[in-house]
Amino acid sequence: RFINVNHKRSGQDQDETHTPDERFLQTEFILNDGLLSASPVREEAVPETGDERPTLLVVEDNDELRSFLREILSGTYHVLEASDGKQGLELAAEHVPDLIVTDVMMPVMDGLEMVRHVKADRRICHIPIVVLSAKSSLDDRIEGLEHGIDDYLAKPYDLEVLAARIEARLRQEQARSRY
Repeated sequence: RFINVNHKRSGQDQDETHTPDERFLQTEFILNDGLLSASPVREEAVPETGDERPTLLVVEDNDELRSFLREILSGTYHVLEASDGKQGLELAAEHVPDLIVTDVMMPVMDGLEMVRHVKADRRICHIPIVVLSAKSSLDDRIEGLEHGIDDYLAKPYDLEVLAARIEARLRQEQARSRY
């Protein structure tokens, strides 16, 4: 399994003529298909006063992918991490993040079960949830939406699309909280 992530080179004008290799740097993130041990929950220090970055909770059992997502997102967001749905649910209840990004297939408690518990808890049911999953059939997506997820991205996914969807969900929540 792998995730293709396209990064636009900064300073490139969209109207200029470039080969695909010149306009985009492509990174392949290769995931280990072997058995993965659940690692302990890692969370960054609670944001200092004045740190206005939104808080994201990344719930992913693959250590490499979870670390990769943390590295990508931590420049813009305060990132909490969990290696399974049970840990994710506990962190969501404790920290009430602004958004949850989760995998579906995980040990202990899968992502959809975690979503069901989050949406049933009045303290955290408002948190938008973006699912990243290798399960990408129409039935899988419908099942996720029925469980209350807000967005569904099939692996492999484009990093720019993930970033745009996270930002859009956070903007929607900010607009909703104003009214």
